[in-house]
Amino acid sequence: MAVNQDGLVRATSSVSLNGSVRLVAQDMGGTPAFTAAVPKRPISDRAGELKLGSGSLTEVLPEIGTATAADAQNQSPSSISLLGRRVQVGAGATVRATGGEIRMQAVTNPNASTLGNVARPGAAAPEILIDNGALVDVSGDRSTLVSVARNFVAVEARGNELADAPLQRDGPIRGQSLVIDTRVGTPFLRLGGAATSIERSAAERLSAGGRISLASEGRVTLAAGAVVDVSGGQVSYSGDTVSTSQLVTAEGRVVDISEADPNVEYAGVLGEYAIDHEKWGVSEVFRSAFSRFEPGYVEGKDAGELRIQAPQISFQAELRASSTSGSNQRVRPVASNGTPAFARPYDQVPLGGLLQLDLLNGDLPDLTIGDADKSPAVEHGHPQPGAAAVVLSSDLLESSGLSRLRLNNAGRIVIDRSLDLPAFGAIDLAGSQVLVLDDISIPGGRFQILRPGLLENAAGLGARALDEASLARVEGHIDVSGRWVNDSDVVNAGLPDAPIVVDGGTIRIGEALREDDSPASASTMSMTAIVLGREARLDVSGGAHLDAEGRFTAGQGGAIALKSGSLDGDLPSTLDIRGELRGFGMRAGASLALQADEFLIRP
Repeated sequence: MAVNQDGLVRATSSVSLNGSVRLVAQDMGGTPAFTAAVPKRPISDRAGELKLGSGSLTEVLPEIGTATAADAQNQSPSSISLLGRRVQVGAGATVRATGGEIRMQAVTNPNASTLGNVARPGAAAPEILIDNGALVDVSGDRSTLVSVARNFVAVEARGNELADAPLQRDGPIRGQSLVIDTRVGTPFLRLGGAATSIERSAAERLSAGGRISLASEGRVTLAAGAVVDVSGGQVSYSGDTVSTSQLVTAEGRVVDISEADPNVEYAGVLGEYAIDHEKWGVSEVFRSAFSRFEPGYVEGKDAGELRIQAPQISFQAELRASSTSGSNQRVRPVASNGTPAFARPYDQVPLGGLLQLDLLNGDLPDLTIGDADKSPAVEHGHPQPGAAAVVLSSDLLESSGLSRLRLNNAGRIVIDRSLDLPAFGAIDLAGSQVLVLDDISIPGGRFQILRPGLLENAAGLGARALDEASLARVEGHIDVSGRWVNDSDVVNAGLPDAPIVVDGGTIRIGEALREDDSPASASTMSMTAIVLGREARLDVSGGAHLDAEGRFTAGQGGAIALKSGSLDGDLPSTLDIRGELRGFGMRAGASLALQADEFLIRP
C-alpha cells in the first residue's frame, strides 16, 4: 500500500485539546484463516511506502484565539505520526508541529516491529529519507507578547497561606490582599495554587521546542540541504508599571513582601496606614508610593530533542537546536520536578537542544565526531569494524546551538575534533569503546562515558569478548570547570548577559547517571579499562561571580568519578591515570571517586 501526501494537511491545538495528524502506509499480506475454535481479527502485517511530496505541507499549529489555561493544567503536545516501510519527506516538503512531537517509523511489519534491535540491514531494508530542501520542524512558538504585569498576582493572607508564619495568623496582616511577584516569590506566604494560576494561551504553552523521533529497522538518511529544527521559542514581555506589597514593622520599617521575614511581627500593609505613637502623642500616616516601571524583556524557552535510532544513519542535514537567553536568564537550569517547560523559572538559562543517536549496527561501525579517514587502529581486542563509519561534523554540532549530546553505539565512539558546547550542557557517550582524542569544553556541564546495554550479542560476539574489549581512552582535555564572571561596570559597560557558571561540573567515566542526575545501577555500566594519557586533563574546578553591586560569590569544584570493572567481576580491570586531574575551588574543592581491582600510588 502507498500513501502520497502532495497537498495540505493541517490541524490545530488548543489549551485543552491537542491536534494530531497520523499517516500510515500499511495493509494485510493475506487473508487470515477464521475458524469457530480460533477466531481471528484482520490485522495489518505489511508496511508500504509513505511519501510527502515536493511542496506538500503537513502541520499542527497552535490555535489562534483568546482561550487560556492555568499552568496547573497539563498541555498535551501537538502530534504528527508517520509510518511505513519507506517514509520519505520529499524536496521542498514541510512537516511542522509547533512545540509538539513528530514521530517517523520505518518497519517491515507494523505488528512485529524490531525497532531498537541490533541488526545488519540489507539493501532493501526499511528506510526514512529526509530529502534536500525538506523541513522537519518542532521549534517553539515565538509570537507571544504579554505585559510584565502578568507576573504579579494578589494572594489573600489566610490560614493556609500563613501556615509558615504563625506570628501573623492573628495579626493585622491576616485577611489582607498581598501582591506578589511570582517570579521571585516570598518566604512570608505559602503561595499554593497562586504560583500556578498564571493563564497562558496555546501559543505560549507550545513555546518550548518539541521532539522529533526517527526510528528505522534499516536506515535513516538526512540529506544535505534538509533542515531539522528543534529550536526553543520565546515570550516577549512589554514594559509596565508594577508594584508589590510593602509590609510595615512595629518600628515603622518598610519591607518588600519578597524579603519579609515570617518571624517578625508586622503592624500592617503599606497603603493608607497610620501608626499612633502614644508616648509622644504623634500619629504617622504612610501612603504607598512604591510603584515602578519595569522595562520589557525577552524570555527564551528550552529547545527540543532529535532522537535517531537505526542500524544505519547518515546525517548531513542542517540541525537547528538553539535557545534564546534573555537578559534575566543567567543561572543554572535545574530539573523541572513536574514544572512544564513553558513555565521554567524566569532566571534560568533555557536548555539548548538534545541530539541522541542510537546506532544499532551488528557490524560495529565507528561513530565518529571529526574525520572518518583518521579513525584510529583497533586495540584492546576490539573487532575490526565491518561497515563504514558514521561521521558527525563538529562544526555542524557547534553551529546548531545544541547543548546536549547523547551517543549510543554498539561499536566504538571516536572524537578526534575539538567540541565546545554551551554552559550547563551535557555529553553522554556509550559504546563498546570510547576514544576521546581531542578537547571538549562544557562550562559547568556534565561529561560521561559508560558502557551501553545494547552490546549483548552484537557482531555475534559473546558477552565476555565484549567485556574484554571494553575501553575508555582520553587523550585530550575535558573541561567542565566553572568560569570567572565579572558584572562590574569596569568590565561590562552594558547589561551583563553571560551565564553565571560558578560551580564546576561532573566527569564520570564508567559510572552512569540517569537523566535526572541520580545514580544508575552502575554494576553493568563500568568500562573494563580506563586510560588517561599523559596529555589528558580532566578539569572540574570552580569559578566565581562578582555582580554589579560588588557582591562576590565563590564557586566550588565539581566531581570526578572513574570506575573500571568487568560485567561479572572475573576479569582484571585497568585504571591507568597518567594525565592531570583538576578540581580547585575557592569555596570547596572537587570530589574524586576511583574504583578498580587494585591501586598503586607512586610519585
